[in-house]
Amino acid sequence: MLDFYERVKTLCKLNKTTIGAMMNTIYGDVENPISVYNSMKNRDVYPRCDLALKMADYLGVTVEYLVTGNEPAEKKEFTQKYEQFRDLVMEISQLSVTNYNLIKGTVIAMNQN
Repeated sequence: MLDFYERVKTLCKLNKTTIGAMMNTIYGDVENPISVYNSMKNRDVYPRCDLALKMADYLGVTVEYLVTGNEPAEKKEFTQKYEQFRDLVMEISQLSVTNYNLIKGTVIAMNQN
């Protein structure tokens, strides 16, 4: 189960946040939210499902990823498509109005077939 907490730690670093900031956001009503986290980690237990879901949402991953280190196949496919579309949108945003309209007309025509 310590892998779960290592993944949380790594994701916090990648998201330029801290475990304390995450726990304060999730558990704002608890006097010392980081102690809740440390208590779970030290006992080597997973958090409750509702807390694991909030942690995953905060970190932008699935609970499955936090628990297993693997993303569901659908998420991988979505992520790949998102990255392709993001790159395409960046390219399109740099086009002149004339070229943008030309591309737009082409795409519309292709979808009508």
